[in-house]
Amino acid sequence: MTTLRVQSVLFRAEPAAVLRAREALRVAALVAAERGLLTLPVQLAYGDCAPSGPLSLRSDDVLEVHYTDFGANLGPSAGHNRLSADALFDVLFLLGPDILAAPDALALLLEALDDRRTAIVEARQLPFDSENEFDRTTGMRSWGTGACLMIRGEAWRAVRGYDAEHFFLYCNDVDLSWRIRTAGWSCLYQPAAAVFHDKRPDGDLVLAATDFVEQHATLGRLMLLSAWGGEEQLELTLDYCDREGRPGERRGAAEFRARRDAGRLPAARDAALVAHDLRLPRYSASRF
Repeated sequence: MTTLRVQSVLFRAEPAAVLRAREALRVAALVAAERGLLTLPVQLAYGDCAPSGPLSLRSDDVLEVHYTDFGANLGPSAGHNRLSADALFDVLFLLGPDILAAPDALALLLEALDDRRTAIVEARQLPFDSENEFDRTTGMRSWGTGACLMIRGEAWRAVRGYDAEHFFLYCNDVDLSWRIRTAGWSCLYQPAAAVFHDKRPDGDLVLAATDFVEQHATLGRLMLLSAWGGEEQLELTLDYCDREGRPGERRGAAEFRARRDAGRLPAARDAALVAHDLRLPRYSASRF
């Protein structure tokens, strides 16, 4: 039987939203356990980067709840790394605090891990799914989105989790997926495993990106391209930011240049396996 650890990193999260997500997870855990796919209780670990208000976090026979107040904004990369550091588990499920899993979502994701070559399985997010392409026959894809990502514990430990030194927020999941793939595992998309991601679009169904999002998305993209041999795309991105970038994008580019001047870029990765994935368009509010 599989031991499962679910982790959510909070930042000024609405208590009601956290509790809704917890209840949906509880139902999904019961369904997966009834199918003989996991051992109860499921570990549910919260790491709080900023006060989230009073949370009712009692454990029961289905969810063994753990709460850590980080006392600082670690971001999701360092936050998930810290939460998993001393934990024992077969499978790790990274789940955004604003995501509600369908009753059969956990079961379907766990079933996809039956193949020992698979280390990452991503669910389908509603109403806005990732624009990341996948093979319609095999389900294989280049990378998985960290908002809702199931990872074989062996693989997570083999690559030592997120690269929190260089990826505070955006593109940390792409880098993680590619490091796991270059270590010999595959990444799958399971569209039958649905989750609801509570995002709020505007009247034109567009997800607006704040200056903060654009800054860290730009920095993450540049770090990713630097690490994975995308020099041409990196220079094109910097040129775009200089010529027509929005304020947040220009700040992201400036921070990248400062880190490059200080020698604080990630070490070069083995990019041969993902070279064809580096042709990334400019970041948008929905993803790349």
